[in-house]
Amino acid sequence: LGPPRLDSQNRLWLAWIWRDTESSDTTFDVNAMRRDADGVTWRDLAGNALTTPITLANAPLVDSVPQNTSLVGSNAGLWVDNNDDPHIFYLKENGSSLLQVFHAYDNSGVWTVDQVTSYTDSFTRFTQLSNITAIGDATSLYVLIRESSANTYDATHELVLYTKSSGSWSRRVIT
Repeated sequence: LGPPRLDSQNRLWLAWIWRDTESSDTTFDVNAMRRDADGVTWRDLAGNALTTPITLANAPLVDSVPQNTSLVGSNAGLWVDNNDDPHIFYLKENGSSLLQVFHAYDNSGVWTVDQVTSYTDSFTRFTQLSNITAIGDATSLYVLIRESSANTYDATHELVLYTKSSGSWSRRVIT
């Protein structure tokens, strides 16, 4: 889910999804962990040491996402804020068979997931989410996402600023 990130304490954060086969339909579960600055110890969000190798049985879970629900790992991003808290942005169905951008973040040592976008058509596609630009923290967050929307080759491309304030997201088209 995007490249690994270092926080200000030189800890390496990783986020990933699992896939059973070559088919994207078999992707499931969002996971994340961090490596201490010692370069050896891996920990979950709460700071508990993990036993390696990481497997399905001991992987630190962020969001339980079943297979065949359009979890998209190639269009996802990991970002660490100024407080060294990780943020993961990824695409999955929202329960109505529409892909949406979701945001997972640290809420006092527990992962919390919220829905960022509210797309209403199945033709919305996303680009450059893995190159996410985000600033702020879990309570006041600004995220740039490049979106394109069309059901033909004549797509409309927009750079969109999503702002999270007081627990809810707002959308403003920049270009």
